Amino acid sequence: MREPITIELPWLPDKKVCGNTRTPPRYQAAEKRRQREHGQFDGAGALADWRAVPKIEIAYEFHTFYKRDVDGLVTGMKAFQDGIADAGVVVNDGPDHVVPGPSTRVKAANTLEEKTVVTFQEVLT
Repeated sequence: MREPITIELPWLPDKKVCGNTRTPPRYQAAEKRRQREHGQFDGAGALADWRAVPKIEIAYEFHTFYKRDVDGLVTGMKAFQDGIADAGVVVNDGPDHVVPGPSTRVKAANTLEEKTVVTFQEVLT
């Protein structure tokens, strides 16, 4: 079993792609594309020696200044997970291969310190 890998993303998911959004899909597309690219390059770069892992657990720690719903933030990270699957880290991003880990919200000191910390853990089947 591999050691867990943690990466820090200097952004939070945009409210346009989080749960309970009223934003039309055409306005969500650019943000989803950006997050998917982050998954392909940032996520896959950190997981360079992880290829076609059968099952992983992804846990999020959101550092936010304003209160935001953790479930909505996790929903907003869906495109990031798609990018990780596109990069070949996991077979696909379905529930048989990607397991949601514990996700939390941490109070950031100000909006400049907002970030997302992502932890990847291999799950033995």
